[in-house]
Amino acid sequence: MRYVDHHPGRLLDHLGRRDRANRTVVMITGDHANFLDQEKSTGMPVNDTVWTSAVISGPRNLVGEPRIVTDTASQIDIAPTFLALAGDRRPSASLGRALLAADARPNPGVIAIRSGGLRWERGDTGQMLDPRLPAGAWPSERFPQPATASNRPVPTPLEIVGHARLWSYLLDGNRVWHPDFLRGALPPEAPAQ
Repeated sequence: MRYVDHHPGRLLDHLGRRDRANRTVVMITGDHANFLDQEKSTGMPVNDTVWTSAVISGPRNLVGEPRIVTDTASQIDIAPTFLALAGDRRPSASLGRALLAADARPNPGVIAIRSGGLRWERGDTGQMLDPRLPAGAWPSERFPQPATASNRPVPTPLEIVGHARLWSYLLDGNRVWHPDFLRGALPPEAPAQ
C-alpha cells in the first residue's frame, strides 16, 4: 500500500510545481473493490463488485473544502463533474450529474446490473435482488432504511427489475438523451422529446 500510495503523491507533487497548478484538478478512481477475499464468487452486485472510491484533488476555489462525500454515484457522473469544474455549463448528452457543484441535483439513486442480479441504492436505502425470483418474492438482501425518512418511496423488487429492463433497452438502442441537451440541439420550433 505504501508503494501504491507513493506514486499518486509523486504525480500530485509534479503537477503542483507547474505554472497552471492553480487550475489543475486530478481525479483518481478505481474500477471496483477487491473481489479476491470472498468465500465464493457470485454474479450478484455485492459491495466488492460495485463499490469503489475516488479521490479528487485540486485548488479549493475549484473543488471546495476538503471533505468526504459518501453519496452514491456512477461513472456517468465523471464527465459532468469535470465539465462543471472547467466552467462548462452547456447542455451535455451525459445523463450524469456534477458531483461537486453547489447546485448539484439530488441523488436519484443508482442501479448496478450484473449477471446474477440487480442492486438499487439511494443514500442508506437499497435492495439487491435476483430477477429470476418469482413475482412478489423477497429480494436476496435488504439494506437498512435511512435514519431520516425520505418522502420518496422505495421501489419494490419488481419495479427495480422493470426499470433495469426498460433502461437497458433504451440505452442499447441509443434512445436516451438528456432533455437539456435536446433543447439546445433542436431548432426553437422543434419540441424536445
